[in-house]
Amino acid sequence: MKNIVILLLLWRIGDAAPALQPVVEAEESVYTYQSANNGAGPLWCSGSTCLARIGDEIFASGLETLPDEKPLNNCRWTLFRRHNGSWQLEQADAVGRTREPCPLAGFPDGHLLLSVNPTLTASGSYSGPARPEILRFGVHGTKAKGQSLLPIWEGTPRFAEHSYRSFAADGPGAELILFQNVDYTHAEWTFRDRDGKWAAQGKLTWPQRFQVTADNRLIVIFYVGGTASSGKAVSENRVQEILPNGEMGPAARIPFKQPFISYFTATVRGGSPPSTILEVLGQRAGEPLKMCYARVRLW
Repeated sequence: MKNIVILLLLWRIGDAAPALQPVVEAEESVYTYQSANNGAGPLWCSGSTCLARIGDEIFASGLETLPDEKPLNNCRWTLFRRHNGSWQLEQADAVGRTREPCPLAGFPDGHLLLSVNPTLTASGSYSGPARPEILRFGVHGTKAKGQSLLPIWEGTPRFAEHSYRSFAADGPGAELILFQNVDYTHAEWTFRDRDGKWAAQGKLTWPQRFQVTADNRLIVIFYVGGTASSGKAVSENRVQEILPNGEMGPAARIPFKQPFISYFTATVRGGSPPSTILEVLGQRAGEPLKMCYARVRLW
């Protein structure tokens, strides 16, 4: 096999546990898009996530190409909400332009947070400075204008449209951290505590990331593409448990109609709650320029 991509890790402590038997509960199109020809795309922030759950609500951020604008900053963010089995556009950025997708995070207290990086350049400019912000929405007010939270940094970093940023949240703790690259030298980071204070800042070469669930099982979800030893072509997503002793449990195929070849999940790292339900947002084989959603029950 080749082209194995890890999607999600879940940790397990304990002995008896149900066997993995993935059941697909939903597969839906969220939005389509056009290539912006600016070097980025809707999954460019794959170290973070554009899918977040708060209680019974699930949200996705998207990336829309602006046909009358020139690269690099020729896109804007969009915000979707799933309602009654379909995805509805809540709003799109009415004033800003950007290059990269905008990661999401959610807090159980009902706040949805969107990491944005609007350019400060005039229309038609190729590149230039940008201003990182966090937009905060109420879970039932995602059609309203988001409240802008301006991060505090160490010094005055020279941010641009190439942010390569990572956005993570502690949902129950109502805290968040943002990493944003400066050129090719380092990432600046800033931490916002539960009291709403930007309490710490610094510089980092590269952040590390993982995800846990409440039932403490460690599951890896991945894409496999290539040719089996039998000569048969393979293109599918699988799940496999990593046991407490470090050994691997049996792998199980996720019976998607079409496999996800690149994707996000609603992750604890983005403030979504622990769950045995996997929620996925990404691109499926054979469906270019379309972002899709799926929900999978692991057992």
